[in-house]
Amino acid sequence: MKYKGLTLMVLLALFLTPKVFSQEFTAGVKGGVNFFQTLNFSDTGTLPDSDIGFHGGVFGQYNFSPTFFIRPEIEYSSITLNYELSRLDTSYKLDKVSAAALIGVELFNNFSIFAGPAYQHFLNKEYSAQVREPEIIINSWAIHFGAKYDINDWLGLGVKYDYTADSNDRQILSLRGNNGNTYNYSSDDGRINTIFCSVYFTIFDSSKQRNKRAKSGSRGCYF
Repeated sequence: MKYKGLTLMVLLALFLTPKVFSQEFTAGVKGGVNFFQTLNFSDTGTLPDSDIGFHGGVFGQYNFSPTFFIRPEIEYSSITLNYELSRLDTSYKLDKVSAAALIGVELFNNFSIFAGPAYQHFLNKEYSAQVREPEIIINSWAIHFGAKYDINDWLGLGVKYDYTADSNDRQILSLRGNNGNTYNYSSDDGRINTIFCSVYFTIFDSSKQRNKRAKSGSRGCYF
């Protein structure tokens, strides 16, 4: 819990005090779709049917130079995986809020790469056919890395891989079958590594605000 509070405090400070870090600060909103990387039942080797999730959130970016930047992001994501097992059908739903601190570099022509740690707060992590409710173990820390392209000053595209650290734990799940009986299954530790495809919109740019103030100040006094 203390790491969660510390991470959120640092990210909040980054959003609220841009002048401490850089003379150039932008902020905006983002959203898009996410695709899962396989989470299978270990004892059956069963893979889930493909499903597309969604995500949305906010970001800030501090440009230390024309090349290097820090980009904090806070986003909500949701995905559901459907399984057809030999004796039952079930779905696994994972909803979470992630807070990431990304460090990036622009390589060429508005194309940048980035990477950094992220803390995950899980809102929902359960199987629909689950009988008992042992806590599904997922590591709260992840690594985000990816790339983005600024189409213009206010619109861009991004792709990011969300890799959750391994908790080294297996899940023994009690699931209710189609015949009403209860069966135990062994599963991976509950994490879903995800690919995010995003569109982002910049709604604030400190450099443009400074330019507006400079122009208004250059008019002088008429009296």
